[in-house]
Amino acid sequence: MKYKRYTMKTLILSILFSSSILFSFGQVDQTYNNKVKRLMEVSGGKDAYDAAILQMFTMFSQQYPKVPERFWAEFKEEFIKISTDELVVLISPVYARHLTAKDLDEIIAFYQTPAGKKLASSQGAITAESMSVGQDWGAVLGEKVLKKLEEKGY
Repeated sequence: MKYKRYTMKTLILSILFSSSILFSFGQVDQTYNNKVKRLMEVSGGKDAYDAAILQMFTMFSQQYPKVPERFWAEFKEEFIKISTDELVVLISPVYARHLTAKDLDEIIAFYQTPAGKKLASSQGAITAESMSVGQDWGAVLGEKVLKKLEEKGY
């Protein structure tokens, strides 16, 4: 009986200890969350996210034409505010695994320089154009692979 009680105590303490470690690793303090949110704002990430949300609402409003525009306008505004905060809470632990709070401060400072502002305002166009170039490059690469496979008799 004494052995069972010792084993049960050990098991319970192990579970509590493991849970507290896992819980603490998944948590990021509000100050860090605020820095991630600020980074999203100055880097243009929030604007891109907001644009995607607006596009989603446009698609919904087209699929549900009987719903009044007033509903969509009110819901969009509320959704963007809440969903941005939720997204920050979800992605902050990812940032925390790779960047310190000091790193975020320095990155935010960069985005507030003329070069950082230019990068932020150009990022959408750069991404779109890079995707197009990447698709073309991938097609050429794919053709080379197919040609090599054919030459080898595969």
